[in-house]
Amino acid sequence: MAKPEKREPVVCNALLRCNREDSQASVPFERISEVPGLWVLELGPFLEKSWSGWLAGAQQTLVQNEPLLSALRVGGTDYTLHVTVESLDITIPPALAQILGACGITMELYQRES
Repeated sequence: MAKPEKREPVVCNALLRCNREDSQASVPFERISEVPGLWVLELGPFLEKSWSGWLAGAQQTLVQNEPLLSALRVGGTDYTLHVTVESLDITIPPALAQILGACGITMELYQRES
C-alpha cells in the first residue's frame, strides 16, 4: 500500500513587526495608528499559500528591501517576523536565515490552532 502524499503546510499569516518612535519605517511598512510606534510589513497573500510558495515571495520582498531593513535595526525594538503555519513541520532555508540575521530580524513561528 502506497503512503499518502505529505501535504506541505500552508502559511496562514505572516508579518514583519517593527516598533519605532520615528518615521524611519516608511513604505513598504504601514503605520498602525492604533498602537503608537508600531509599523507592519505584511508578507502575503496567504490564501492557500504553501510554505515553499510563501518562502519564495517573502524572500524576494526581504531581498528587495534589504537596505531599508538593515537600517531599521538601529533605533527600533521588537523587530520580528511573525509567521503562522498549519504545521511546524517545516524547514527554514539558509537563505531566509541569512537575510533575517543580516538585517537583525528575529523570527517567531506559530502553529495555527485547529
